[in-house]
Amino acid sequence: MLNGTPEMTGLTTSGGSESVFLSMLAHKRYFLRERGISKPNIVLSETAHMCFRKAAAYQSIEMKIVNVDRKTLTNSPEQFEAAIDSNTICIICSVPNYPYGTIDPIEEMSEMAGKYNVGLHIDGCMGSYLLPFV
Repeated sequence: MLNGTPEMTGLTTSGGSESVFLSMLAHKRYFLRERGISKPNIVLSETAHMCFRKAAAYQSIEMKIVNVDRKTLTNSPEQFEAAIDSNTICIICSVPNYPYGTIDPIEEMSEMAGKYNVGLHIDGCMGSYLLPFV
């Protein structure tokens, strides 16, 4: 429905905090095993759903929070890129975010995740169902 290629994967859960908890746990375990990252962090916008903060707190994952531009209510890829470091396990994107309904620059963030070999979590919630039809 989102024009993915056979190499792309995704997962749908029952929703809510479960999706985020499982994603953060999978990223944390993967990057510990593959890179030995024992002090992981995630890069996310201040507009990301609050369950990311809860998942990070429960799983001892540092958060690098990127502030939105107060005029456009969006983030730029450059802001996210500046926050990535050797302990980053995942970049978080919202499609859309709850406070303003804006959509993060998914294509640029995907390229960035590939460039730095980190995970990319796209928090779709309703957006994952609605966007293919909008």
